[in-house]
Amino acid sequence: MDAIQNARKQIDDVYDQAGETFEGFFAPVRVYVKSAFFFLLVIIDAVSYTKWYERVKTVIIFSISFLFFTSIAILIGKSPPQHPDVGLTLFQFCEKYNYSLEAVDLTTEDGYVITVHRIRWPRYKKSCPDQRPVVLMMHGITGSSADFIVQGVGKSLAFQLADQGFDVWIGNQRGNFYSRRHIMLDADFDQSFWDFSYHEIGLYDLPAMIDHVIKTTNQTKLTYVGLSQGCTAYLVMTSLKPQYNNKILVANLMAPAISLYNNRNILFKLWQYTNFIVEPLFNFFEIHEILRRDHITSQLLAYLCVGPHKIANWICTKQVGKILSGMNGDEIDYDIFPNTFYNYPSGTSVKQLLHFLQSKISGNFSHYNYYDQNPIIYNSLTPPLYDISKSTAPVAVYFSRGDDFLNVETLYNELKKMPNVVLKYKVPNDNFNHADFILNRDINKLLYNKVIGIIKKYN
Repeated sequence: MDAIQNARKQIDDVYDQAGETFEGFFAPVRVYVKSAFFFLLVIIDAVSYTKWYERVKTVIIFSISFLFFTSIAILIGKSPPQHPDVGLTLFQFCEKYNYSLEAVDLTTEDGYVITVHRIRWPRYKKSCPDQRPVVLMMHGITGSSADFIVQGVGKSLAFQLADQGFDVWIGNQRGNFYSRRHIMLDADFDQSFWDFSYHEIGLYDLPAMIDHVIKTTNQTKLTYVGLSQGCTAYLVMTSLKPQYNNKILVANLMAPAISLYNNRNILFKLWQYTNFIVEPLFNFFEIHEILRRDHITSQLLAYLCVGPHKIANWICTKQVGKILSGMNGDEIDYDIFPNTFYNYPSGTSVKQLLHFLQSKISGNFSHYNYYDQNPIIYNSLTPPLYDISKSTAPVAVYFSRGDDFLNVETLYNELKKMPNVVLKYKVPNDNFNHADFILNRDINKLLYNKVIGIIKKYN
């Protein structure tokens, strides 16, 4: 295994050197590869339309864009100018903007080694108090701690909380770019490494983070901020380990992916009706990891999606971005868009996506469905529901009617089961989609000011 890993590293090094030496030659190749990938996704988008002329229109528009960009790449022979922050590690990014970042590795009860990032104090402030109120943040599916950081000064929620005097910790779920380790299993070679969904994140990852943060900071409670799946994992934790309610001052749940029933997302709609083919294919080809972040993927995304071309931005935001992450191109802050998508996606397990798909199909917030194995695993034909009535700590919920991954009526039904919902905040913009919770150009006015206000109130 070491030999294979060394070979992979050598290939990456060769790719880097070749890209630097023959930038003019590799630019058009990158465009072709990337455009072919996006072409497949746009075909999926087109198939979802009910009217034949809408399907044809989508394919034609993308085909013209494909020819345009590949032609430009061949004629010019070089990449478009990059955002100055693209390519920086999280540590380099925080260093550049005068914030102190630390990384802490934790081992969960079931052996996963996960990384938590900590923003101790903005460096422009002279002194750091010994004890400050603590915030733990958790990203969404295929995300990472970078999702709360790379928007930069005045826009990143993590930076803003640090500026306000909070001790900010940001988790990374098992299997993402920063947490691909286990005390016994190898993420690249052991399929069992990927045998997890948001169930295990809530059952093992979050408790390990909370226990470590509270112990390290000598606090008794902390404030929680979850985005999308970060909300799902929190409710799994409080339903299965209700004692953790006593360690939460207030939980802020943004774009809560409690149940995907009746949502409008195109990808999940298509997958719902083709899963009888898709899931067996994943199993047949032994695909257990999906949307992994690596050097080549990041460069490809950075090349087309964050270039200066309006048509390319339109393809990424209104077509591909809308399919994959619920993005509204009209509301995106394009200053933060490049670095966000250089760091996203960060990888996850196929089982995690399948668990969400099961939620969409059944309409239930329940344990993973093992079908004919349910009687053995659960002593029941159907998987048990998560009892979110056990989530007794104060909960503030932030949502939008424009969120493609959320059905508001379904959300209201779930919230009725929770005994201590202190806030239901609807973002006052019905075009505010799922990705807008980190990418919207008016994010402070529409959302973050409210979140920070609630956090201050409970601290």
